[in-house]
Amino acid sequence: MSSYAKRTKDKDFKLGEILYRCCLSHFLLGNFNESKKLLERLLVINKKHYGSNHLSVGAVMHTLGRVYNALGDIEKSRKHLE
Repeated sequence: MSSYAKRTKDKDFKLGEILYRCCLSHFLLGNFNESKKLLERLLVINKKHYGSNHLSVGAVMHTLGRVYNALGDIEKSRKHLE
């Protein structure tokens, strides 16, 4: 792996950590739409960084399901929680 690729992955990983903490803060404050936006961005980063079958991707999907439930979108919530 080139040093550029490693730096890019490291930046994505650090950004992912920040996004997750921000989305949880927004969720706890009741800002569900903002939390959803951050989680959707984080999902793309985690899939790229870890692959689709990683536990971190599942955790983001679970949290997205909770956000959709809070927004009243039961179908999307179910899809993300299954």
